[in-house]
Amino acid sequence: MKYNKSSFKNNLRTYIKEKIFQKTGYYIYPQFRVARDFNFDDGYLKFGENGKFINIGAGEYFYHNKWRNYDLYEEYLVKNVPHFFNYDLRDAKNNPFPEKNVDMFYCSHTLEHAPSNSIDMIIKRLYESLKPGGVLRIIVPDADLVLNAYDNNDYEFFLPYKSWFEKREDGRDVLIEDYLVQLIATPKCRFYKEQIRHHSQLTIEEIRKNRSVMERNEFLDYLVSGLNNNNNYGTDHLNWFDSEKLMDILTNAGFSEVYKSAFGQSKELIMRQVPIFDETLPYLSLFVEARK
Repeated sequence: MKYNKSSFKNNLRTYIKEKIFQKTGYYIYPQFRVARDFNFDDGYLKFGENGKFINIGAGEYFYHNKWRNYDLYEEYLVKNVPHFFNYDLRDAKNNPFPEKNVDMFYCSHTLEHAPSNSIDMIIKRLYESLKPGGVLRIIVPDADLVLNAYDNNDYEFFLPYKSWFEKREDGRDVLIEDYLVQLIATPKCRFYKEQIRHHSQLTIEEIRKNRSVMERNEFLDYLVSGLNNNNNYGTDHLNWFDSEKLMDILTNAGFSEVYKSAFGQSKELIMRQVPIFDETLPYLSLFVEARK
């Protein structure tokens, strides 16, 4: 097969990427083959000038000129970033989502920060705000993948969270149980800072014993039991999801169609635009979509 590519350009591109990686530790995002041939601008045309697209729990880095970001209040962002708005999912029970007739919600690595006793209300609020036919795309850590990595003693799986422990080094070895608890039930991790701890920690012995005697879902529920509040910044992980649990929650909320998705595989063209979408740790993520 003959490729219409310049070897000089390829070599130059590789050289630049390697140099940037050496300096910064980061690779330049490639042009993802999954996305580069789509015409995303045309994808927005069917929604007209009043289409509403909202990233819920967006954080500070997501940007697309058609989308609005909603997240916990950060004074600088609310004052200085036109597309950033405040909404606290932790208070969904008392506060409906402030916008209606939303065409799409995108919610990436956010719901795991909400306790089990509030998930149904959060999904209800998003459902209420969608217009008929509107889509909610959810991405969360996949509990199946996380637990499999733990069972297989796969430390490399948890490496993206290594920096969390490096900030809290106290001379103790970080064990794979620590990574498991940090990713699923952060406040119970024994490396959680004592001055802000709001839950008793789990011991390594207790975790190992319960994993050996408990069924899978029972063990996951045991990890998150009693976690009803997040910290002031909303950064703790308090919940676990697999496809069955998340799809049941969405079905019970009233969505007419609920289905598993995958990286870059949204049924909606405009949410296939990676790496703007789906870029956060896709290797450990569960992707699910629901249509009202």
